[in-house]
Amino acid sequence: MEQKTFLQWSAACTIIGASLLCTGYWLRTDIEKELIDNFASTQGFVSSVLVAAGSLFLLCGLPGIFYKYVKRCGKSAFIASGLSFVGIIAFHLGTLALYFVLPVLVTHNSGTRELIYSDIPPFPRFAIFWALSLLLQCTGLTWLGINVWKSSSHSRVAAAILMTGALVFVAAPLYSFHLLKTANTVVMLGLAWEASTVFIEKKERNKELDSVTA
Repeated sequence: MEQKTFLQWSAACTIIGASLLCTGYWLRTDIEKELIDNFASTQGFVSSVLVAAGSLFLLCGLPGIFYKYVKRCGKSAFIASGLSFVGIIAFHLGTLALYFVLPVLVTHNSGTRELIYSDIPPFPRFAIFWALSLLLQCTGLTWLGINVWKSSSHSRVAAAILMTGALVFVAAPLYSFHLLKTANTVVMLGLAWEASTVFIEKKERNKELDSVTA
């Protein structure tokens, strides 16, 4: 019973977190020089709050979702889940930190504002951290998706969505960083889809119990 409660709590947190993150990212203005003043707008602040809340819910929910994969697929899924978890959380928390720093750079003084206009990344170490988190996330999600696809027909839709999201993430730095929002939305959809199966399975179990006791 405690395990079922844990999985249901994790699923609820994952669905809420995924929804908040998607909303927060789509509210955020694209990082374009001509839109620089929008970083410090009310909409930008609301976006940052939603991303912060979504990251917290996702941090609470993902361990339970990945536990399902590990239980089903074994050691390989454990490693893939670890890479995915670290990559996803690092990516979102790193992006969140940038979201809160950008308004300060825009409004503090002309010197900090010029950092945004520069073609050189103002935070090279952050750029490396962000790239590594993206690499971990893509590797982990692809590996996990392959494992889940092979081991369970019930989660193949979620596996396909997660692998698609990972591929779009890979394409973003190569073609357009605007694809990051799309990639994140696809990955969040895959996680929410898998989380929803927890409640679907619960409903099916309840029906079975009702039919037995009837």
